[in-house]
Amino acid sequence: VQKQKMRQTLLFLALSLSSAVWRDVEAAAGKGLNANVWKPLCGVSEEAGSVSSEALNEGTQTTAAILNHMAAGRRAQIFVMKNILSKPIKKSILLQNYFASRADSALRTLKTEGLPSYIKAASSTAYLKGRLDDFLHMLEKTDSAHNGCLLVASTGSQAPARQGNSIGDTPCGLQPPEPYAKSTTRQYITDTGFQKLVHDQSGGNTITGSGGTQECKLLVAHNSNDFSHASSQPAAFSILGGYLEIKNTDTPPTPGDAAQLINLANENTKPWASAHNATAKILKDSDSRITNQTGKPSERSALSHAV
Repeated sequence: VQKQKMRQTLLFLALSLSSAVWRDVEAAAGKGLNANVWKPLCGVSEEAGSVSSEALNEGTQTTAAILNHMAAGRRAQIFVMKNILSKPIKKSILLQNYFASRADSALRTLKTEGLPSYIKAASSTAYLKGRLDDFLHMLEKTDSAHNGCLLVASTGSQAPARQGNSIGDTPCGLQPPEPYAKSTTRQYITDTGFQKLVHDQSGGNTITGSGGTQECKLLVAHNSNDFSHASSQPAAFSILGGYLEIKNTDTPPTPGDAAQLINLANENTKPWASAHNATAKILKDSDSRITNQTGKPSERSALSHAV
């Protein structure tokens, strides 16, 4: 009798352990995004919204540089006209021609490269921002006693409430860009790629939560623990512009590879790659074809002597 009771006890413990393990697996596939996943996405969204202001600022500064070249050329021309018979007239004509050449070079560069680069950077980042914002907005609003798609921690609950343009203390306005000339320093969208995003594809709870009472049915395309009714979706698919792949099995989503996010040949992540490529090619007002290569006369002895 004691042996039978012992076997029953062991069987009960085994079944309990199996049930607990299954619940943990199921939880990983039906929970919201971890904070270390959605917060950087908000960062990318915010910076994508500021690129139009950055492009406008570069265009404004480039135009100002061209106007300065033209003004300097006119000053040299006035000097020539006033001192037509003076000794340094040849040097002044040379200086006038120099500034005219710089203005012409800068204008051509602005027309052929600058304007297209500003428009492409602004449009491609606005498109990426739109792809991110729509789904982040839906995840944010999935918030109730039993539902939560943006988590404070892997075992926590729904993210803090929105405060103006922030979710908790994380800037995440999810609003369209409002361009105004402003220089920016980007830390998420850089020339070398997208920074601070999670790219771990090992599975488990690296992307979605591991516990808690709230669930998120929007991140799995399986019929037993997600939004798909009766049967799973025929294939996995991507959201957030290709960053996150939703599985048609009862498993958590996986993020995109860092290198693939900037690969223009990858159609699945094209919104990311286009935005990265365009921002890296914004024409800067510091470009050598724009700037005054001579600098201030007081700083260049050769120019001081020429004048």
